[in-house]
Amino acid sequence: RRDVDRYDETVAIGLGQNPLMRKYNLAYRYREFGELAVSASLPNAPVSAGITWLMADDSYTLSELGMTESTEDRLTVDLSWAVNETATVYVTAGSETIEAQQLGSETFGSPDWSADHDDDFSHYGAGFRILNIGEKTSIELDYTRSTGETDIVVTRFGGAASSLPKLESNMDILGIDVSYAFSDRIDTNLYVRYEQADFDDWALDGVGPATVPAVLTFGASAFDYDVWAVGVGFRYRVGGSSE
Repeated sequence: RRDVDRYDETVAIGLGQNPLMRKYNLAYRYREFGELAVSASLPNAPVSAGITWLMADDSYTLSELGMTESTEDRLTVDLSWAVNETATVYVTAGSETIEAQQLGSETFGSPDWSADHDDDFSHYGAGFRILNIGEKTSIELDYTRSTGETDIVVTRFGGAASSLPKLESNMDILGIDVSYAFSDRIDTNLYVRYEQADFDDWALDGVGPATVPAVLTFGASAFDYDVWAVGVGFRYRVGGSSE
């Protein structure tokens, strides 16, 4: 149970906001959940696997507007293979489903419409790690791809339900980390990261400064970018000898 010590409704009134609205990350919430984690290694084989499963049911029983309830179902599976004493290969995959309901008001009062959200996310990735190449160099490579889809159905009280356009997102991340040991105490590493993201958001795409009446915007758009990042680090170990 997450409770709120004080929620001052006069602040919302002073800012011209509906005092019945509650931010979901601040509102009272009652959660029932269960989580299961299982890991295992094959006998006489350098292979290990792990599964993590989470299921949660949230109720915002003191919120008249905003988020009122949600459920979350998350599953992750990973598999690793120790090729030899210095090399490891791993793969991972997972999915997450979130179903939520919110209430809203067009009359700045009690709720007169509801929205049902259905979010589906998935991710998968793979990589390898090789240590002590030539006794001084180690390298790690990791790739991850994430996708997401959101369906929203809006129902006006006393009216018909209507579906909003689908929200979609895709993200790819590739990372390479190379480290070199000058001595037992000093080593350096070079990290290169590439990230690409592409989002389709009907609330932002095609919306300009004068597109929607009575709405002031600077023409924000959904994320669509490619980024490269390079980092260099050094590490010095203090203390007694490792021998």
